[in-house]
Amino acid sequence: MVVVDQTVESPAGDRTTFRRVLDIRLRRAGEGYALDLLGSIGGDPVRRPADLSPAASRIVDDPRITLSDSARWDIYRGKVDDGLIEAILAIAERHKVAIGPLVSGHPLNVWETARVSAHSQGLAADIYAVDGELVAEQRSSLGTAANQMAAEFLEGGAVQVGSPLLVAEAGVWSLTDGVHQDHVHVQQSSAAAP
Repeated sequence: MVVVDQTVESPAGDRTTFRRVLDIRLRRAGEGYALDLLGSIGGDPVRRPADLSPAASRIVDDPRITLSDSARWDIYRGKVDDGLIEAILAIAERHKVAIGPLVSGHPLNVWETARVSAHSQGLAADIYAVDGELVAEQRSSLGTAANQMAAEFLEGGAVQVGSPLLVAEAGVWSLTDGVHQDHVHVQQSSAAAP
């Protein structure tokens, strides 16, 4: 998954920039890589609905939370669990966060498995920056803001947290692997979103 800024120009010359999360699959090609599959372009633009839930309104308006447009559109469409939104809002009282994929732009299944991802159900978020620093730059010690935030999610009742390093909180452990070296994955609930 890659967070990209895409600028689109209309026939009249007006430019609009979107921050999308793309699901890009690469394959080895000689000594480099080549595009194998574009799994998702991160959703299509949608206007903010008038009947947005209170939690959804708070997350999209919170200056401490940077949402990719892909994530914002998922919230506008009502695809994201309010429990997850509330957990992110609680974390934002202590940390500034930048969120890449919620639903759109994330693969349907857990990487290299047939299990449906919690993202596909609107139950998980991937946070790629904490307190203004990329998670990928915070992989070296448990004392970083990203790892502190991961522990705070666990303390707050998250059912799953993936991060660059294993984090323990009240006897609960996070997960780590090669896929979670550049973001903190959080799943707050195991109940399906509406």
